[in-house]
Amino acid sequence: MVFTETLWPDFDGDTLKEMILTYQHRNRRFGGLKNEE
Repeated sequence: MVFTETLWPDFDGDTLKEMILTYQHRNRRFGGLKNEE
């Protein structure tokens, strides 16, 4: 889930792309702990 300070009237394709890129770079653990290697 990604939250933004951008208000709906100002939300555009560039804002959406930025949010998708932010989400793609997250370390998704699915409830588990990060592997310490």
